Amino acid sequence: MKLSVVAFDMDGVVLNSIPVLKEIAVHTIQQLYNMPVQEAEKRYLDTLGMPFQQQLETIFPADKRNSMAAVHYESRHMSVYEKIPVVPGIPDLFNLLKSKHLATALVTSTDHSIVRTSVPHVLALGFDFVGGYKKDFDKTAQLTRASFILGKRPEEILFVSDSLNDSIHADNVGATFELATCETVIPLIKKVFQ
Repeated sequence: MKLSVVAFDMDGVVLNSIPVLKEIAVHTIQQLYNMPVQEAEKRYLDTLGMPFQQQLETIFPADKRNSMAAVHYESRHMSVYEKIPVVPGIPDLFNLLKSKHLATALVTSTDHSIVRTSVPHVLALGFDFVGGYKKDFDKTAQLTRASFILGKRPEEILFVSDSLNDSIHADNVGATFELATCETVIPLIKKVFQ
């Protein structure tokens, strides 16, 4: 099946935000769970691609501190986005995709309210579908909704993310998955659609 939609993860692909978000997450985990920095960093990176609350539930199952830690993280998370620019070259990549009549979607574990309010520079790229995490609207649901809204079959979607954990969401809907970071996404997309 011919690909006609490129679905982008936001953090680590469209924005080089992972170093900043990792710092916030590690600080939160270190402070609230008394975990050594290296261990906190490893566990955060191992669960990358999930909303932070789910990461905490995976790392610290049923821990009463998880809700408080997630609120702490999300408040700091929201405040840093305006300072993180879109990866250089992404606007030109979007122009290329539009010239090839390809649709674009934003599929992210970042809370939908943060996506709607804190990343106007990302939204300015002109996505044809904008997702964002909320209860019962994970990346699988976002890909499904993007398919419906855009009038495309899930098999026509290429989902590009910096987390192998996201391959599960692509598999769940029958989309193609490619692993890419903010450093590799542009050459990858150009190669796929040359």
